[in-house]
Amino acid sequence: MHLTQPTLSRQVHELERRLGTPLFEREGRGMVPTSAGRALAARATTVLAEARAALDDVRLAAEGLAGRLTVTFAGSGINGPLGGALGRLRREMPRVELRLVESFNDAEMSGGVLDGRFDIAVQRLPTRDPRLVARSWWREPLSLFLPAAHPLAHGAGACRRC
Repeated sequence: MHLTQPTLSRQVHELERRLGTPLFEREGRGMVPTSAGRALAARATTVLAEARAALDDVRLAAEGLAGRLTVTFAGSGINGPLGGALGRLRREMPRVELRLVESFNDAEMSGGVLDGRFDIAVQRLPTRDPRLVARSWWREPLSLFLPAAHPLAHGAGACRRC
């Protein structure tokens, strides 16, 4: 504890005075905690553990390893790389609370990032706003189905892979 015995004795006596009860009884050459001393020690152990946990929480949050991440996404977006990325996030950062919000309104998703409701939006058509940065993350394959008699089903504009 890096304290001399007289200093420790003074601090224990001061604590007993403030609490209005003895915390220790002399027994031979040692000291034994009273019932009040045992109660204080039990509570102090819990308080110290909580204080250590609070410091750990603050450190992890400062490092970006704890906290909350709110992701809004467009319906089928979860089927692409987003699903895998969220699974990886849960495994690698278990102290990050992940909140998912499905939306089909691109303007609402972009607006939610701007006003702080969402941290990230995975969407098709982000609102053009200089306060937002958009990155192309994935190209979703789409198929075009036409009646066989449709003009685009054959000729110059026809799908070459069909």
